[in-house]
Amino acid sequence: MCVFFMRGVVREEKVDSFNIPIYNTSPQELEAAVEKNGCFSTEKMENLPRISALDIDNVTRRAQLIAYHIRATTEGLIKQEFGDEILDELFGLYSKKLEQQPSIFESGKAINFLLVLKRNAN
Repeated sequence: MCVFFMRGVVREEKVDSFNIPIYNTSPQELEAAVEKNGCFSTEKMENLPRISALDIDNVTRRAQLIAYHIRATTEGLIKQEFGDEILDELFGLYSKKLEQQPSIFESGKAINFLLVLKRNAN
């Protein structure tokens, strides 16, 4: 985002105030959070098969895969805050940054969940 601020595309205070808190949870923590909330019951929870970035030999493709996944989860928030004009370039820059630091791909394992919730009767 700082690149866009330096070009005058976005205001400094918007960059400074923008935050996307991301927390990776275990299946047990997810189940506990649903239970604590009390509004839903878990109908189904399963791990989804996924392609690991480590399964891809080409560093550029690895970086693109990660950037696509991050874009899928954050695009709406970024678009709402900064508009959609910067999205393609932003995630292109993010992908290039990941390429320059390939060690990030080896930082751990991730699990994707399919979670089906049913609203509890009040």
